[in-house]
Amino acid sequence: MFLRTRGEWSIAGLPVGRYQVRIKASQGAGAVEAEVGAGRNDAGDVPLDDLTQLVGRAVRLETGEPLADFRVVATALDAQPRSRCVHDDARNVSDASGRLLISDPPTGRVTLHVIPNNLHARPPDLTEAHLSVTVNPGAPLDLGDLGVPTRRLSPDQQAASFGFRRVRWDHVADQADQVARVIRVETGGAAAAAALEVGDVITTIDGYDVVGRRYILQYLLVAPVGTSVVLDTEHAPGLVLVGR
Repeated sequence: MFLRTRGEWSIAGLPVGRYQVRIKASQGAGAVEAEVGAGRNDAGDVPLDDLTQLVGRAVRLETGEPLADFRVVATALDAQPRSRCVHDDARNVSDASGRLLISDPPTGRVTLHVIPNNLHARPPDLTEAHLSVTVNPGAPLDLGDLGVPTRRLSPDQQAASFGFRRVRWDHVADQADQVARVIRVETGGAAAAAALEVGDVITTIDGYDVVGRRYILQYLLVAPVGTSVVLDTEHAPGLVLVGR
């Protein structure tokens, strides 16, 4: 910690190597990478982004019931050094009303992961949520309700096949780019019977919008044999698939 130094600072005794320097002040936060060699080194100016915060509420997708003890991890999608840090703060964890606060998140395009706070004792009937937002320095953002889908398949149940495959889902990447495009339809399967076609882009499942929130589709398609789902695509609404 450096006080009343007019923004100047120094750290002595560092071994030679490459370092990531992170700074947080009352006016903002920032980071740079610095190469430390023999003798005196200068990290240069460290630009600070204005501090901001994200607020939201963890809820069960289907009912809007508030979910306590869910953590939100914010990771940025650009190459800024500050983006690569994961902030660990008790306020990131939802309270009894589902409310949570992310203080000093990365800026730019950011992917948010809504996960159980204790991964070793996760609720057996709940999944996770993954979405991306744009965070601007100094501009607080209200995320609204972050819907976590209920798990449809119990451990003792057989998983259904809906007879089609989608392009691979990357839960870490920008979720706006994770389009649910169909790449294969099995002959004689549930998707073929519903007239789903290769190239179709799925936009909703059972009335839930999956554009930019593909995690909803991924989790709700994990269901028991005999489950019916209703899919909308960009070209055809109301396709009913019965899992086999």
